[in-house]
Amino acid sequence: MIDVEPDRVDLHRFERLLRDGRRLDPLPRLGLLREAVTLWRGEPLTDLTGEWVEQVRVRARHQRIEAVVSWAEAEIAVGEPGRAIDGLTGLLHDDPLVEPVAAVLVRALHAVGRAADARACYEQVRARLHEELGVTPGPALTAAIKGEAEPRRSGRVLSRLVPDLPSFAGRSAELDRLDALAAPVAVVSGTAGVGKTTTAIHWAHRVRDRFPGGQLYVNLRGFDPTGSPMPPEQAIGVLLAAWQLSPDQLPTDLAGRTALYRELLADQRVLVVLDNAHDAEQVRPLLPATPGCLAVVTSRNALDGLVARDGAVPVTLDLLDVDAGLELLGGRLGAQRVAAEGAAAREIVRRCAGLPLALAIVAARAAARPAFSLADLAAELADTDTRLAALAGDDPGTNLRTVFAWSHRTLTPRAAELFRVVGATTASDVGVWAAASLLAVPPADARGLLGELAGKSLVVERASGRYAMHDLLRGYARTLAIDADGAARRRFTAHLAATALAADRLLEADGEDDLEPLPPGVTVRPLADRARALRWFDAERRSLLDAVASATDDRQLCRLAQGLRHYLEQRGHWADWIAVEHAARDAAHRLGDRLAEGDACTELGRAATRLGDRAARDHFARALTCYEATGDAVRQAHVHRGLGGLCFAAGDADAARDHVDRALHLYGRAGHRAGQAMALNNLAMLRSRSGDYDEALADGARALALVPVVGWDDVQGAIWSTFGSVFARLDDARTSVRCYRRARALSRRAGDRVKEADACERLAEAQLSAGDPDAARRSWQAAYDILHPLGLPRARAIAARL
Repeated sequence: MIDVEPDRVDLHRFERLLRDGRRLDPLPRLGLLREAVTLWRGEPLTDLTGEWVEQVRVRARHQRIEAVVSWAEAEIAVGEPGRAIDGLTGLLHDDPLVEPVAAVLVRALHAVGRAADARACYEQVRARLHEELGVTPGPALTAAIKGEAEPRRSGRVLSRLVPDLPSFAGRSAELDRLDALAAPVAVVSGTAGVGKTTTAIHWAHRVRDRFPGGQLYVNLRGFDPTGSPMPPEQAIGVLLAAWQLSPDQLPTDLAGRTALYRELLADQRVLVVLDNAHDAEQVRPLLPATPGCLAVVTSRNALDGLVARDGAVPVTLDLLDVDAGLELLGGRLGAQRVAAEGAAAREIVRRCAGLPLALAIVAARAAARPAFSLADLAAELADTDTRLAALAGDDPGTNLRTVFAWSHRTLTPRAAELFRVVGATTASDVGVWAAASLLAVPPADARGLLGELAGKSLVVERASGRYAMHDLLRGYARTLAIDADGAARRRFTAHLAATALAADRLLEADGEDDLEPLPPGVTVRPLADRARALRWFDAERRSLLDAVASATDDRQLCRLAQGLRHYLEQRGHWADWIAVEHAARDAAHRLGDRLAEGDACTELGRAATRLGDRAARDHFARALTCYEATGDAVRQAHVHRGLGGLCFAAGDADAARDHVDRALHLYGRAGHRAGQAMALNNLAMLRSRSGDYDEALADGARALALVPVVGWDDVQGAIWSTFGSVFARLDDARTSVRCYRRARALSRRAGDRVKEADACERLAEAQLSAGDPDAARRSWQAAYDILHPLGLPRARAIAARL
């Protein structure tokens, strides 16, 4: 980023000169405008492309027209019309349909006695207006050719804005986007209470000097206690009232009022704020049709039609982040009070979900009760079930429940039902297929209903196909709950469990098919491959864990655990892995399901082994008892492999060998190829540790032969890691490096972050032995970057090496 003084950039200097010149009378203005006009050389930002660049260019063109016209008028006013003719002629050549340029050029030509040229200029512009736009010249150009003074509007500057807030906070990016507007319309949208009106009004006051013709405002009551949006003909009547027209001058029909409104705005620079709009049809008749005028529309609806058909620029407001929320509180309560109770203030921002209206309500209560600490106010917001009651102001506009209800009642019945049942879940966001299961409808229908909720800013599409609802809206949705919503929650849990099991089948080579029939109305998200399965797990992890924690059906809890375990292990979410398995073990025990209980105990044993927890042996022993009671040989083999790893870590090679041999026998008897491959790999590790390198390589080769060339990346990665270990012990560092690189690539492709980090760590050791410390440092850094965010203990040891 290059930091340059604004006046060293021609465009910034030009804008400053134009802005300063607007405030002065013709004579002192003339020098500034002459300088501004001379700065313009060619097209701005000629070497750049993109939406923002084009917006800047269009805005700059409008400003150039304004600057040249203002300069020419000043030259005429001081008796120097001839100096303006060349500049006006060139500008009209570039933009032959801009009437203000043609009008002042005609006046300048008349002023120097070139009446014939003035007539020719007028006729040329009149003909082009008729041919290309089907219109006749406006009053300014008509008056110029007649040699009359330019028609004047009322001497008053229109100023109908509501007051700005004295303590506006945040929104710098959105204000910058409004500053850069090139289009004549902007749509500021967002959820109820997010500060749309506040932002639009604040920006309008900030840029009022750019609109010397004035600023208009009307509340369209799109979302209002009356329930009736203001009709366009009434709204345009409110706008026309700014001109103080007599009743006989005011047409009674919408078309007539729109024509008069746009005629009065012609050749003016006026800002129009159309607040609280309901839909695009309400807004369109109120849009100015004159270049130089600008309309800012606010709405809870996205008004996509205005964006698509009318070229409006969307400016979407999100919830405030913590810093902006603290700034808002500080502006209302004083920065000193907020800083003195920083932790409580942050908690208030969090519990208000960063919603400006909620924060304003809390700030008003704090200001009215100075004896109360911010910690007291934060405590009142702690209970999610009573939080909305604590955020009820004295009037409907500051009562969150009422404000949310204004949006809710505009929904179709099916969308209202979806809003309610999404709020009844514990999910932070939902996907299309989950929503389909909640309502027991096809996914295509669910997508349309989610789109309706998003269009009314009741949910936000955070990622493609995933929709989030902030905590306060979720709390409101819960107040609408009915008894039938329990069935929706059960379908939601069944969807998560069934999709998790399908995704797990793509992650794990020896995963089991889900034979459980789907309940009516439940859909399973189709996932084509391992990468998509991992992305689904990443997106749904919080929802899956919440479903486990809140499960009332032990069978579904066990199914959720079965679907989650490989993902949680491979992604390094070990604390979650252990918590899920504890819950699954207890649920399976209550059900009397020995297989499910054994599975949970096996996973607890494996997790404890990785963490060096002595409880691992007890978990494995309990698992083995469960499996022996059911006669499941493959699961018994899994436990023996786990016990082998436990003994290996404890330095008891003989016991480890006994368990691995037992596992290999059981896998072989069952024809379980993946298990055989992993057991042979364990055997290769044991042989390598005892110095039997040839046998270790042979066992590894046998293991690799059992694995398909395509797929089973996690198994292949483990085998290549063992090869790397064997060659490291043989002091063949270069071959070891190649093996570990292969292991790392396979683990990454499998999505197993922990095994990838392990391969990186071992690769670093091999690279160091091969005399490449820089490569070793990069590999250790890669391992650390994986493990540190996961909070795994090995990250500290790697940090010490770095």
